[in-house]
Amino acid sequence: MPQTIFAFDSDIPPLVIPNPDAEVLPGVRWGECGSPFTPAYWRALLHQRCNETATYRIGETLQEEVAACVLGGHSLRSETGLAAFGALKNAGLLRPGIDEEQYFARLSLPLTVAGRPVRYRFARTKSRYLSAVASAFRDEVPPTEALTLRDWLLKIKGVGPKTAAWVVHNYHGCDEIAILDVHLVRAAQICGVFPPIVKLPAQYGLLERRFVEFSRALGVPASLLDACMWAQMKRNGSAQLSNLL
Repeated sequence: MPQTIFAFDSDIPPLVIPNPDAEVLPGVRWGECGSPFTPAYWRALLHQRCNETATYRIGETLQEEVAACVLGGHSLRSETGLAAFGALKNAGLLRPGIDEEQYFARLSLPLTVAGRPVRYRFARTKSRYLSAVASAFRDEVPPTEALTLRDWLLKIKGVGPKTAAWVVHNYHGCDEIAILDVHLVRAAQICGVFPPIVKLPAQYGLLERRFVEFSRALGVPASLLDACMWAQMKRNGSAQLSNLL
């Protein structure tokens, strides 16, 4: 039978989610709202919080946003990436034309994360990428349209599909892209939207289109679904949930 979900705000009408055996996409069932990480679970969770305002941006400028995203990911804790971003921003290094050695000098110093000193991994590699970003912003004016901006970002050394999608997601709240990091991929695998084995970055475009199709079938913006899945999987430890696949 259909499942009725109430929002935390009593002024918002209840949402009726189809029968658990109904398909949200071909071969993908809605499942029970009370069963973690089913499509129904994600739809119910977003409905309960549908009056909350989503804020994605990390930096004040587009270059800062690109730098923040370049500094994150690649098995780094998000807290470490944000600490590195803050250190570079406070040092005045997130502007056009800064060279690799300036970035490396700061990233080589200890960062403070939760009151503890932490070394930033990949300091040399990320300094090289940040310098390429700084050169791109010095030499060109980036596009303002979301998907065109993604294409422009992909030309910069060190900016791959996930990082470019992350920038566009944060800066524009674009619902035509997805940030396919380990948390989002595992969430989509658990609910049957992605296959158990995926190949990234080779399948990035294919899986991204699949995720956007899923968000539309749920009736929610892809940017909100992406952010919700990421937060929930990070909180619950997505690596520990692999047994649900």
